[in-house]
Amino acid sequence: MSAPDVASPKSATPSSPVPVGQARVTVTRPSGLLYSGVPASIAVDGQNVANIWPGSSATFDVPAGARTITASSWSYPQERTMRLEARAGAAYAIEVVPREASLGPTMILGPFAGVIDKDAQGNGGAFELRLLGG
Repeated sequence: MSAPDVASPKSATPSSPVPVGQARVTVTRPSGLLYSGVPASIAVDGQNVANIWPGSSATFDVPAGARTITASSWSYPQERTMRLEARAGAAYAIEVVPREASLGPTMILGPFAGVIDKDAQGNGGAFELRLLGG
């Protein structure tokens, strides 16, 4: 019998207690028309944890420590990355929203726009992540 992977994010119920040594993360996507036919794929440390459609959210627990959270979509190259220094017992609220800046290049260059559409940190993609609280 192998030991459980303590670095893996686990789906959680928002009202349940946060497990010892873990932090709770809730990612919410508001309703809207931009990219409404595409889920925002959310990953923690490279592991997919949720596909979030407009008007929905996902809650999961992650081990305390430095975490990399990414938002991507199957329809647009690149991804948006944020670093989160997760404190044990803390709860974090993150909003994933369509990145309006990606729409213009896509309208002009089509699928090629996603290949070159990046900021100075190498972030691109159809979505952005905003830390709302934690």
